[in-house]
Amino acid sequence: MITQKELKEALIYEPEQGIFLRRKNYDVAGNWEPSGYVRIYVSDRKYLAHRLAWLYMYGCFPIGKLDHINMDKHDNRIANLRLATVSQNAMNKKIMSNNSTGYKGIICVNGKYHAQIKVGDKRMRSVPFKKPEDAHAKYIRMAEKYFGEFANHG
Repeated sequence: MITQKELKEALIYEPEQGIFLRRKNYDVAGNWEPSGYVRIYVSDRKYLAHRLAWLYMYGCFPIGKLDHINMDKHDNRIANLRLATVSQNAMNKKIMSNNSTGYKGIICVNGKYHAQIKVGDKRMRSVPFKKPEDAHAKYIRMAEKYFGEFANHG
């Protein structure tokens, strides 16, 4: 595994832009992968750019997950990265594509709309609402209560 010293000898990190430049030619390092993340080769080994940014700035790889606060996997500015548990990282996700209501955290059961949230292993569901907008307002309140700074309203 690469050290901070080795990384700084190979690359320059621009923390306000979230990009890496190769020291020998100042080309931008990295490629966008189908997963959405930027990957960079350093010393014939592939690394995720956001994890390299953490190493570059703090001297160690993060333990656990790094969350892109704005959900943009290409945005590797250090200000956009934060440590997260697996469940916190999962909280900060966009709406699931299979949600027919168009709102994150809303399900339709028998023509009624419910806010639904999962905290740890426990799934919680709100009382029914006639309109998805009302259920979504409830979801926002639930997400802010249980997820705090990781709440994402979709």
